[in-house]
Order: sequence, then C-alpha cells, then structure tokens
Amino acid sequence: MNIMFKLTDEDLGLEPKKMEKYELRTAARGFVIRDDGRIAILNKALKNEYKLIGGGVEPGEDPITAFKREALEETGCEVEIIEELGITEEYRSLRNFKQLSYIFVAKVIKDNGSLALTEHEEDDDEQLLWVYPKEAIQFVKTTYDNLIGSDYMDLYESKFVNLKDRKLLGYYITKDITTMELQLHKAEAEEKEIVHNLMQLYTYELTFFEDETRIFRMLDNGFYSIDYYLSVFFETEYSNSYILKCG
Repeated sequence: MNIMFKLTDEDLGLEPKKMEKYELRTAARGFVIRDDGRIAILNKALKNEYKLIGGGVEPGEDPITAFKREALEETGCEVEIIEELGITEEYRSLRNFKQLSYIFVAKVIKDNGSLALTEHEEDDDEQLLWVYPKEAIQFVKTTYDNLIGSDYMDLYESKFVNLKDRKLLGYYITKDITTMELQLHKAEAEEKEIVHNLMQLYTYELTFFEDETRIFRMLDNGFYSIDYYLSVFFETEYSNSYILKCG
C-alpha cells in the first residue's frame, strides 16, 4: 500500500524533536459505509471529539482483520473491505512515537445492532453517528480548537488523530467527487454512442411547426423522444426544422 501522507509536530505548530529508538504502533482505520452513503463516526462527547472508526492492530492480527474487528466493536456492523486506500505515517516526536495506520473503505453487510465499547470509550461518553462525509468533515474541523484531553489520550495525541481524520475525509470526499465525474463523462459518452447507433439504424423525419405544435415520427417506439437524442448528439438548441434521413 502507498503512503498517503505524513504528519509531524510541525503540523500542530510545534518544533519537532529528534527521534531515536522510537516506539512503533500499527493501526487500522477508515470508512464504514452504509447503502445510503452515510459513514460511521464516533463522537466522544466528554472530549468534544469526532473521529473515524479504527484502532490498534493486536498481536496476531493483520490490518484487514483488525479493521473488521474495530468496525464490529465500534459500529456493531460486520463489514466487507472494498478498497485499501493506503498508509498514513505519524511522527509524534514529543512522545518519541511513530504510528502507521492502514486505511480502508468497507461496506456494511450486516448490522448486529450492538456495540462493544472499551472502558475508556464508555468513560468518554462515546456515541455512534451515521452522517454523510461532508457532514463528518465539518464536525471534525470545527472541534479541533476545542478538543479536551483525557487520562489515556492527552490533547497532544488527540490533535494528531483529529488532523489525520480531517485529511482522510478530505481525500475521501475529493476521490468520491472525481469518481462521480468520471462516471458522468462515461454516461455522456455512452449516450452519444447510443444516438449514433440509432441514427444509423433508423430513419427520422422531424418537422417543428409554429407555437407548441410538433409532429414527429420515429420508426421504433421503444426509445425516448427524438428531440432528446438530437440535443445530446448535436449539443445545441433545436432549430425550427430538421429533416434527417439516416441508416
């Protein structure tokens, strides 16, 4: 998997320290998606924190197994991995600590309806929310300056988590928009190809008369109106009169 991005103390506005013989932690994190397009995020009310699903990889686990377990514990859902986005690196030099996070996209295949939160998560009054990605990134962005540390994760570490999730959400949203644009371009190309094929197979005679009176004939009734296909093919407004004979 490719490196998506790196975070250092400089991203928090702090001066990095030299890291030697640092502690290394591996984690699995990412997006759990329902059929309606909403993703799972966790709200730790007592920390004023919103975060993506995920956690540490336990001994004997691989990152995929770890993410599926975290998803089940934190959302109550069994999931299927549909994409491996990459790896993020964090260098928390004030703790002499490095974290590698494997980032996944997974879809819900079964909602068991019950969570298995840790004692720390219950202490933080953690709640599961299902929101659209653009809502999620707003929640994460607006809480950065008001984060509250806890006994097991102080403010310094919480800010790293927040920044990481902001960048991941931004990446995911941008990627989603790009995918939609590519699908749209593909659909437009397919529409034009359909029109081209129709014009080779059928003969159209189309005459537009004044006002709203319109007479047209199409030799097959199994398609949309001819003016729709003509507008797609020619990408122009209709003229007053067309006479087309093709095929």
